[in-house]
Amino acid sequence: MSALIENKVSTLRQLFVSKHDNTSAPIKADIQPYDHSLVLLAIALLSIGLVVVTSASMPVADRLFGNPFHFAIRHGIYVVLAMFTALIVMQIPMRWWRMSNVWLLLCLL
Repeated sequence: MSALIENKVSTLRQLFVSKHDNTSAPIKADIQPYDHSLVLLAIALLSIGLVVVTSASMPVADRLFGNPFHFAIRHGIYVVLAMFTALIVMQIPMRWWRMSNVWLLLCLL
């Protein structure tokens, strides 16, 4: 049993080293600014959230404001603002975030 676990750990270690400890310069085609699957997952979650907010709040919004899409419109505006903010934040180099993370944390406390 122990030999099997050691073999799996060794295989995982080799895979990690082959992926991350590569000292040669990466090929330009291999460099991606962001993970496409993560972006698609985030968009899917935002879409599901918009559908849930819309379906759950239509009767209340119609009764309170006379517009069944009042909360859906507000949620959509906040989603667009969040995406715009994310695009701006993604333009800041990672080195800056690493240097200023302690100061940002202290400012938020």
